[in-house]
Amino acid sequence: DRPDTPWQVYPYDGGGHDVIAADINGNGKLDIVSYDGHVLAWFDTTRDLAKTVVADDRDDHGGVAPKGFGDINGDGHTDLVIPGLWFENPGDGRGPWKRHPWPHKPIPNASYGTSTRVWVADTNGDGHEDIVYSDCDTGFSHVYWVENTGGGTGWVRHQLPDPPGDPHTGSFHSLGVADFNGDGHLDVFAGEQEDPDTYMQSQGKLPMKTPGLKPRGVIWLSSGGTKPTFTPNVIHVGNPGWHDAMLGDVDGDGDVDIISKIWNKDGPTYHADYWRNDTPVRKEDVPAPVGRPGSGSVQLHGEVGASVVVADVLDHRAE
Repeated sequence: DRPDTPWQVYPYDGGGHDVIAADINGNGKLDIVSYDGHVLAWFDTTRDLAKTVVADDRDDHGGVAPKGFGDINGDGHTDLVIPGLWFENPGDGRGPWKRHPWPHKPIPNASYGTSTRVWVADTNGDGHEDIVYSDCDTGFSHVYWVENTGGGTGWVRHQLPDPPGDPHTGSFHSLGVADFNGDGHLDVFAGEQEDPDTYMQSQGKLPMKTPGLKPRGVIWLSSGGTKPTFTPNVIHVGNPGWHDAMLGDVDGDGDVDIISKIWNKDGPTYHADYWRNDTPVRKEDVPAPVGRPGSGSVQLHGEVGASVVVADVLDHRAE
């Protein structure tokens, strides 16, 4: 109710590359999950942020954000997903979490080691929670959906087509799964990050992006069905780039918009950006959005007439 007044601070013994919120113990309250690439842990917000370590023997850069949680084996409990492993919730989140493999495909010599963005969702509508993930924190990243054939014990990895244009890819450090064009099927969004970082090349690692590569925001539209195909639609090329974008209906018109920011600027300013989805909403009780002129308006699907408009919402000059 009063967002501009000081907020209460609650310190907890966690942090790292990834911090997300999820109801781990099934009590209806959001808990905190953190992953620093080595320790995966959750913190009970109803028990003074009591810490439970899920795993402490990993060697990743990151990989549980933005939505690396869901009911993988269909037992009604919230499980956790990191690169190559999913952890089975023992019931209330306490006690040992059994680990299970899934077919992650690492990038050899990745800039900052193994790192992903991950989103758990029933991508093909068969009743099983699948894993959608993108490589990140390295160049030559790709996007995948990993089909759960049942119980989290059988998996089929599907690589989504790389976006058209530049044959190389950067770091897909933004990922989201939602129905962007209102056809009832879950689509996949990923964006390459804006980042001039070349530090790890001096260590013999891959570049974050090849020379001249302009970051792309891409929505892969799903054909639907239990064996969907995903068609890449580039909604923007060049800056602003993408880093840990978030999805939501920002303007209240019934469709899914995108909020993005950057980690490391290519140009003179740090910025956050609002990408307005102007897809005509198919629900009769929601009025169609009114389009406004702006840069970055791109046709996504001729039949639906989808477009996205980008506007800078924050523009902080570097001091």
